[in-house]
Amino acid sequence: RTLEERGLVEALQELAYRINIAGILKVEINPHHDYSSLDSNEKISIFRVCQEWINNILKHSSESSFIKIDLSRFENNFIIEIQNDGIGFDTIKLKKSGGYGWKNIH
Repeated sequence: RTLEERGLVEALQELAYRINIAGILKVEINPHHDYSSLDSNEKISIFRVCQEWINNILKHSSESSFIKIDLSRFENNFIIEIQNDGIGFDTIKLKKSGGYGWKNIH
């Protein structure tokens, strides 16, 4: 609902807020441009990619205490940079998983 009514950045910040108040880890959203001109499908796609990466970090990256998401644009490209301080996860296992999250990101 927030995505539709208030936009991409606000929806991501709300997601981060919910995780932050749960005390699981710290999520930081850093928008570097205005994204109000994106169409609905673009906003939904970008939100879902960020959401799926956050979920993957929460599930598969042990010992992570923060997630930092930088959003930027360069010409016709949208850049999402996601960082965390966990020890990582097995990407081969993730790619072979039966879930749709990783496949949807691609």
